[in-house]
Formats: sequence, structure tokens, C-alpha cells
Amino acid sequence: MGVDVVSNISNLMYEVVKWLQILAVPAAAIAFCAGGVIQIMGGAEGARKARPWYVGAAIGLVVVLGSTALASFLKQNIGF
Repeated sequence: MGVDVVSNISNLMYEVVKWLQILAVPAAAIAFCAGGVIQIMGGAEGARKARPWYVGAAIGLVVVLGSTALASFLKQNIGF
């Protein structure tokens, strides 16, 4: 029974990560677009104001996409 519970939790977490990826890609695209609009409309200070949008979107996308590798590693190697 204990192994079955661990397997179910592992599969659930893997599915959660997959759903987060589906949501993260469009969210990062929206953040990049928002940064672009801020940069274009911001005048001389536009690039400085848009930089946090670009950095946040890039870091978030790398973290979410990288979590798949971690989740698949844990799914394959978890066992009791």
C-alpha cells in the first residue's frame, strides 16, 4: 500500500508540473509583450522600466521548464 501511495503522489506532482508549463509559456509571452509596450511607450526611461518584466519572464520560464527535468528525475528514482 505504501509504494502505491508514493507512486500516486509522484504521478500527481508530475501532472501538476506539466500543467504549470502549459500556463507558464503564455504567461511569459504576455510578460514579454508587456515589457515591450512599456519600453516603446516609456520614452527615454522605457528600457529601464521594462527590464524587470523581461528578467522576471525569462527567469520564471527557465524555472518552470527546468522543473520538468527535476520532476521526471524524481518520478523515475523515487522508491521505497
